[in-house]
Amino acid sequence: MWRGAGPGYHTSAAHQRPGLNSDWQGTDNEFMHFAMVRHGKGINLVFTDGSARNVRVRRLWELKWHRTFDENYVFTQAPTYFPAWMR
Repeated sequence: MWRGAGPGYHTSAAHQRPGLNSDWQGTDNEFMHFAMVRHGKGINLVFTDGSARNVRVRRLWELKWHRTFDENYVFTQAPTYFPAWMR
């Protein structure tokens, strides 16, 4: 599934939420490569401070990925912003 990816912007294809667990929409949908339920309903992430932790898939949209990434954007969306398997 993973070939290298990164989160884009909230309105771009790179930031789309997957409809299904492990949804593949092609190389333009970068963030979907990490949005899969694994390892206890989340994925393992390693942070630049050297720490590693399991993060629930939905919380990926709440992390500060880059300077212009708005981690509060998801809190302004309707409850249906995420598909049922991510709620």
